[in-house]
Amino acid sequence: MNNKVEYKKRFLADRAFFEDIICNRQLMMQLMRIKASSLVHSKEHNVILVDDFDFVVGSSKTLSCGKVSASFCKESCPDFLLSEKDYFSKLIRFAIHLTKKKPYTSIVILTTPSNESKLTKNKHMVGIKSVTIKSGSEASYLINGYNDLFRSVRDGV
Repeated sequence: MNNKVEYKKRFLADRAFFEDIICNRQLMMQLMRIKASSLVHSKEHNVILVDDFDFVVGSSKTLSCGKVSASFCKESCPDFLLSEKDYFSKLIRFAIHLTKKKPYTSIVILTTPSNESKLTKNKHMVGIKSVTIKSGSEASYLINGYNDLFRSVRDGV
């Protein structure tokens, strides 16, 4: 049985979101299912910059890198962003870069409520329709919705 799902948007987690949910087993399991079941970007659906991943996992004495990797795909910062000093600008520009990997032409940046305005007010977001930002309950709702979609495909509903 093929449990692959064609999700509408990919996810890019920022460091703060990742730190907040990393110990939330339910959300991490849902993200793992989404990552594994993505029809188009199997095992690469949920993305995090490798520096953010290493920072969060490396600063924890209790986390297993392998278990966390099951929920997120680590991607290196592209060369054109290496000189970008502003973290939020780098994240937005990386998200825009990810929209070039067809067929997904839109990305959701998952963040925390405290970072949401820093992202939405960033100069690189002006006129950008391909990147949306979700935090808090909106982010959880989106992840839950994708997980429900996975379950309905798996269960043949």
